[in-house]
Amino acid sequence: MARTALALHRLSQLLQHELGRTGDLDVTPAEVLVLAILRDRGPTSVGELVDLLGHRPSTLTTILDRLSDRRLVVRQVRPDDRRSFLVLLTERGQDEALRSERALAEAEAAMLDSLDRDTASALRSALGT
Repeated sequence: MARTALALHRLSQLLQHELGRTGDLDVTPAEVLVLAILRDRGPTSVGELVDLLGHRPSTLTTILDRLSDRRLVVRQVRPDDRRSFLVLLTERGQDEALRSERALAEAEAAMLDSLDRDTASALRSALGT
């Protein structure tokens, strides 16, 4: 178990390192994931984002505040439950999500290229990608 956790941690670190080298992204890796989820799923509740990302609500609020300050996302009151919010990408957020997605794909490819062929193949298989 510890070897698996260590290997996953190392892969995560490699991916973050490669993502940092991909250019002039104006978003953090955590923000990239939020943008990617919103691009894939459309309007998503804060609670769903917490569940999908595994962040504490306060951590996600900080991430959403930064994205909102840069006008990449907006929060709208849910029409079916006025006590909660949906998070949506703005047009600018859509553009940044596409740019980030390309950078993430480049970083992922670079990270996988750093592994030997069998390890990369096993990882892809295990992750279902």
